[in-house]
Amino acid sequence: YTFGLLTSKLASSPSPLSLRKMRRMKSRTRRLPSYNLFIVCLHLFTAVLTGGTSIVDTAPLLTPQFATNITHRTNLCNRQLLLRTGALEFSDVLRGLNLNVGLLYTPENGYVNYNEETGDFEDENPGFWIEILDELALRAGFSWRHSYGIIRPLFVDSNSLNPNATTTDLLVWTVNTYDFTFGEWDGTVDRMKLGVDFPTGFSDTSTILIANKNTAGESSSFHPFAFLRPFDIPVWGAIVATIFLTGITYRTIHKLYSVAESRDYNTSNHGEGKKNSNQILK
Repeated sequence: YTFGLLTSKLASSPSPLSLRKMRRMKSRTRRLPSYNLFIVCLHLFTAVLTGGTSIVDTAPLLTPQFATNITHRTNLCNRQLLLRTGALEFSDVLRGLNLNVGLLYTPENGYVNYNEETGDFEDENPGFWIEILDELALRAGFSWRHSYGIIRPLFVDSNSLNPNATTTDLLVWTVNTYDFTFGEWDGTVDRMKLGVDFPTGFSDTSTILIANKNTAGESSSFHPFAFLRPFDIPVWGAIVATIFLTGITYRTIHKLYSVAESRDYNTSNHGEGKKNSNQILK
């Protein structure tokens, strides 16, 4: 829980990133899906080593998904106590720690450029999520690059340890095995009831309407012909001319069709009249 509050606070603090890198991250943010799904999940319970064996390994941590005898969680009880007593500043809660991250990875989605052969991220372009996670670690003062595990969605890797598992089961297992998970998880009420905390997302992709503010000297009064502003006069003239020409064309076609249909109808009725007259004479 403390980690969730800290990440939410750090997301609004000034960044030491270079201007070039920030622009690159901003441009990638615009390409995200229309939904605010990129979140950091952390179990609400205190991150203590519970039941199972803690292992030390080089990243990526090769822990089978849904394994029940392994944990990578860090004991943060002492830091939480220091925070409550005022002996530790809130911004320094995670400073100096090496946190274990369950990184959600979907191949070829562009958010994580992970090399399966080398077991590491690309140097020049590790992926948008990796840059965000690096920046978060830089602000909070913790490290994660040497202690992360790759979490694969069920539609990518149907794990044999739990073939009937759901995405919620995978999420709960991840936050119970690692310190936190970073990825595209939907924050639902049912998952929160299971003890999963969803801090404030770092990217808002909601559909919004943006307009320029009035500059000095411009009037903000109502303009009845403001709807004409999107196009120039020649464009509006072409639109009006197209409407008239289209109407005249449809009207002409309709009249020609009506005349031809009336002629066919009269011819058909005239033939039927002759036939009926002959039958009467007979």
